[in-house]
Amino acid sequence: MQNMSKYKWLVMAVIVFLIPLYGSSQNLKEKEMGAENTVIAEGESYMDGQRHGYWILYTNDQKKEYEGTYTKGLKTGNWKHYDPATGNMIEDVNYKNDTTHGPYKSFYASGKKAEEGKFINGLQEGDWKLYHDGAENNLQAEGSFAGGKKNGLWTFYHDVKGKVVKERGNFKEDARDGDWKLYFSNGKSSIQAEGPYTLGHKNGVWVFYHEEPNTVMYRVNIIADMEEDTFTSYYPSGRVREKGFFVHGGLHGLYEEFYESGKMKQEGAYIYGIKNDEWKFYYETGILKMRGSYYDSKANGIWAYYHENGSLDYEVEYKNGRINGNYTEYFFNGKIRTKGKMVDGKKDGEWPVYDVTGNINSIEVYSNGVLTETK
Repeated sequence: MQNMSKYKWLVMAVIVFLIPLYGSSQNLKEKEMGAENTVIAEGESYMDGQRHGYWILYTNDQKKEYEGTYTKGLKTGNWKHYDPATGNMIEDVNYKNDTTHGPYKSFYASGKKAEEGKFINGLQEGDWKLYHDGAENNLQAEGSFAGGKKNGLWTFYHDVKGKVVKERGNFKEDARDGDWKLYFSNGKSSIQAEGPYTLGHKNGVWVFYHEEPNTVMYRVNIIADMEEDTFTSYYPSGRVREKGFFVHGGLHGLYEEFYESGKMKQEGAYIYGIKNDEWKFYYETGILKMRGSYYDSKANGIWAYYHENGSLDYEVEYKNGRINGNYTEYFFNGKIRTKGKMVDGKKDGEWPVYDVTGNINSIEVYSNGVLTETK
């Protein structure tokens, strides 16, 4: 009985403590009205004409949005902020003289943790953690703030179990600075990319990697977030895949791509990241596959396509990247198989069809790509 008596007194003490902290509906004597005579705030009292004590604030449709304590109109102590749509708490924040100060937590509308840390006089300070909004509510990032800005080592994580690192590096005055590493999400600590930042901008040599095997994909010099100078990329085997040159972030000049065997796959020219002039594409045997010109990265003029034995397959005319104009198809012996006009990629008008000796077998008539007559 003596223990039960102590327990009752303990429960009563807790209740006595909580009532002034969170208030009670019976104590909310003051009400403030909004549109259509709805209550938008109710609280314990006013002091010198300012809200004082525990108050609850509502939306216009009477959903609780905030609750906490005022001291002469200034937010003090713990306040809670709710999502009116779900009723879930989205902030648990402390104030000192109407300024955020002390432990802080925020939540997604789903109720899952979003971030946690602390404020000192309105500025984020010390260690903070951020969380993904996924089903597992996995850790998204952790690091430190100083004076409201990210400073020092920060680690970002993939949205998977086990704190699989996504990125890691240092911040200086809220900007990435120094060496950073990015990782794949396979949990093997496989590096995706690495290189230096200078006050938030990529500067210096960056190296990018294949996932499996974790070999170099390409390395390039980056100045103020833009690729510059020579560029070479590699297959996972280490064989060269591409060669080119960057100017202000865009490929410029001769570009070459190779098969893993080392044979040329395609070659052409860029002007500040835009394909221009003649390009050639090859079969892995080295035989020409197709050739034609680009203007502003769009195919223009006559393009020729070849069989693997090197004989001409067909020629087609492009205008601003669309097939428009003459089309001619050939037999292996070089004789014309058929020819005609294309409009927006569709056959139009009369198309004579030849035999392998060059004689006309028939004439096909098309309208908007549909065969309407055979003569």
